[in-house]
Amino acid sequence: MTKLFARWITKFRVWSGAGSKYFDRSQAPKQNYWLHGVLLLVTFATTALTGLFWLNLWVPFRSDLDFSLIFMGFPYAVALMTIIGCHEFGHYFAALYHRIKVSLPYFIPYPPWSPSLNVGTFGAVIRLHQAIKNNRQLLDIGAYGPFTGFIASLLILLMGVMTLPTVDYIYTIHPNYRFLSEIPSPLVSPNGDLLILGENLIFRILTDYFLPYSIPMSEIYHYPLLLAGWFGLFFTAMNLMPFGQLDGGHIVYAVFGEKIHRMTSYLTLAACFLLGFYGLIKIFMGQFDGSQIVVLWLIWGAVLLLIVKPWHPPVDQFMPLNKRRLLMALVNLIILLFCFNPIPFVLV
Repeated sequence: MTKLFARWITKFRVWSGAGSKYFDRSQAPKQNYWLHGVLLLVTFATTALTGLFWLNLWVPFRSDLDFSLIFMGFPYAVALMTIIGCHEFGHYFAALYHRIKVSLPYFIPYPPWSPSLNVGTFGAVIRLHQAIKNNRQLLDIGAYGPFTGFIASLLILLMGVMTLPTVDYIYTIHPNYRFLSEIPSPLVSPNGDLLILGENLIFRILTDYFLPYSIPMSEIYHYPLLLAGWFGLFFTAMNLMPFGQLDGGHIVYAVFGEKIHRMTSYLTLAACFLLGFYGLIKIFMGQFDGSQIVVLWLIWGAVLLLIVKPWHPPVDQFMPLNKRRLLMALVNLIILLFCFNPIPFVLV
C-alpha cells in the first residue's frame, strides 16, 4: 500500500510539474494576485449591474441605481463568470499538464451601459509564458477551454431549468401578459425595439423538451441563468470558429497542419463578410425585418482579419495524434454545430 501511494504521489508531481524545472519557484513567472483579484471583483460588479439591467431593475442613464437591489444581479454574474472561468481554466490546466508556464485568468470588465446587447464583461484571458512546442500540446490547450466552457454552460442551463420560477414571474415584468393565453411570441409582440436572441440547436432542444412552459427567445434574458447559459454557448461558438489563433484555429492547425488551417481561416473570413453584406443589402432595400443585424458580421470579420489575423505560428514538432485527441477535436466540432447561430440576435 505504501509503495502504491508513493507511486501515485510521484505521478501527481510529474503531472502537476512539481518535479519539473519549469515550476521551480525561482524560475516560475510571478503571479500578480492583486491584479487578478481586482479584475475579478470589478468584472463581477459590472456583470452584476448587467444582471439588473436585464431584469429591468436599472436602465443606464435613465434611472437611478438602487444599491439595495444589487444582489438581484448576482445569479447572472456568478453564472456567467463561472462559465468564463471554466473555459479559461480548461486552457490553464491543459497548459499545466504539459508543464508550460501560464498565468491565472485575467477577467476583463465591460461597462454595463451598452444600449442593447449588454454582457458586462469581455471575457477573460490567460497568458502563456512559454512557447507551445508541438501540435499535441496545441490541441490540448486549444480544445479543453471551449469543451469545459460548454459543459459549464449546459450545467448552468440545467440549473436554470430546475430553478425556473412559475409563469407568474414574467407577469411581474410584463403585467399585460397576465391577460393573454400565453407569453406572446416575437411575431405578435407590440411594435417597437425588441431584442430577440437567436435560437441555436441547444436552445431549440431546451425550449421544446425541457422548459415547463414556453418562453419565447424575446423573453429569455429575463431569466438570469438561461441568459448566462446562452452567452456561454454564444462565446463558445465564436471561439471555436476555425480561424487564426481562435480555439477552433488551434484545433484545426493541430490536426491538419498549416495548409488546411489557412484554407479554413479564409473560408471563415469569407462567410463573415458574406453574412455581413447580406444584412447590408437588406438595409439598402428597406427590408428592416431584423436580419439586418447580421451586418455585425462585417465588424467581426474586420476584427478577425486585422486583429486576430488569419495565420497561425508554427510549432517545432508535428506529431501523430492519438484517438483520444482526435475524439476531442471531433467533439469540439460537434459543439460548434450545436452552439452556432448565423443570426445570434435580431432587433425588430
